[in-house]
Amino acid sequence: MDISVFISDLLYQHDCVIVPGFGGFICNYRAAEIHPVLHIVNPPSKAVSFNRNLKTNDGMLVNYIAKTGDISFQTSQELINNWVESSKNLLRRNETINLKNIGRVFSDIEGNIQFTPDESVNYLKTSFALKPLTAKPVLRGKEVDFTEKFVHETKKHTIERSNTWKIAAAIILLVGIGALVQMMRMGVEVKPLGLNEASVFSFLTHFSKGNEDTMQPLAVAAEKTVTVAAVDTSNNVIVRVAPFRAAAPSVQKAASVVSQTEPHGYYVITGAFAEARNAESAKLDLQNKLPGAVILSERAYGLTRIGYLAGADSKTATEKLRSAQAENAECWLLKK
Repeated sequence: MDISVFISDLLYQHDCVIVPGFGGFICNYRAAEIHPVLHIVNPPSKAVSFNRNLKTNDGMLVNYIAKTGDISFQTSQELINNWVESSKNLLRRNETINLKNIGRVFSDIEGNIQFTPDESVNYLKTSFALKPLTAKPVLRGKEVDFTEKFVHETKKHTIERSNTWKIAAAIILLVGIGALVQMMRMGVEVKPLGLNEASVFSFLTHFSKGNEDTMQPLAVAAEKTVTVAAVDTSNNVIVRVAPFRAAAPSVQKAASVVSQTEPHGYYVITGAFAEARNAESAKLDLQNKLPGAVILSERAYGLTRIGYLAGADSKTATEKLRSAQAENAECWLLKK
């Protein structure tokens, strides 16, 4: 029985599919790219690779074949074992194993297992129905460089606008001073400003000569000095008390928040989601279903994994995985 169809189906949903006793097929996110010579734009995809060291049975492939083929778990395990043994015999005879929509597995001259992926299939769900595009060059009759002209015109308008504002500010200042002088000549007293005709002309003369002195800011003490006075009402005598300094308010540093990480162990993964809102909804459902459990929510390979801590040893974790798969057959085990 050819199990490549089941492996291909699982690669759409998971980043790693292990064939017990043979190896694991791993999917890594690959961003969109453009060919430098052919000018072909390829959409984002999953790059499939093979690792012959991943041989431990995680139960995902066996359970999927049993569920899809409507057979027992033991029968599914026997089908996989027969396929693995047959594939190893083909590799010993230097023959190639063709996995439909996945790639080719073969042995090199030194006897090492090699894998060549099938680039025609895209296992990334978010790139569904996206096809490679060819970027065609745009032919122009005559090239016109607008950069130099644009920069020159921009500088010209900026200088003109700056000069205009300076002239307008100077005119407004002169008009205001002239109006004040005229009002004071007519006998109008300007009390809020405390000005007279002599002081205005003195200011204009001093301003025209230029003032080279610069004003330095005064240092202000952080503490305030307060003088307290006590009043003796019987003799109408005011007694002054020595000044005291008010204490500066204390500033408390905000406590740093230490991020907590998930403990190490085995996690039952209930799903992996591309959309953040779907992942958050699954996490809330899991928290309501398992109150007090350690919930895992991490981003990897473009998907958010949601699961819960099953234990520190593999035996306990496997039992919890089987219990979870009774309700959701797509659950699998992750070691952290």
